Amino acid sequence: MPKRKEPERSREEQERIFKEAAKKSGADVSGKSFASAMKKIAAATSRDHKKPK
Repeated sequence: MPKRKEPERSREEQERIFKEAAKKSGADVSGKSFASAMKKIAAATSRDHKKPK
């Protein structure tokens, strides 16, 4: 017998579930880790584009 599909969730409900899961996993909500990672990526990307070919 095929598995039953769960009914579609509303956007608000899906957002709530996502935020709860993020909190449980210990996600950083300050944004400092994200900003630091983006700076590293931007620096590496700009460094790669300046190399002569």
